[in-house]
Amino acid sequence: LLSSEPGLSSLTLVTCWPFDAVVPGGPQRYLVHLVEEADPVASLPAPVLQAPAQPVLAEPALAPPVLAPPAAATPDDHPEEDTVASVGGVSG
Repeated sequence: LLSSEPGLSSLTLVTCWPFDAVVPGGPQRYLVHLVEEADPVASLPAPVLQAPAQPVLAEPALAPPVLAPPAAATPDDHPEEDTVASVGGVSG
């Protein structure tokens, strides 16, 4: 239930009681009534941030492995090219 009074922000929650009733919809009701404060944040002190007592050291970064450059290609790398080139020669 919301308040219908102008300028008053409130909320009322209603539920059945007891919460663990054997039969749903217990015989009693549980009410919670909330009223908004004027400006609750303005009255709270701001949190103070402090530096840690010990400096935080990052783990050393691992260098990526050094890869060897690829070896130069040889005719043995692609034997199918030699076979295709030697079949049915091209005359010019």
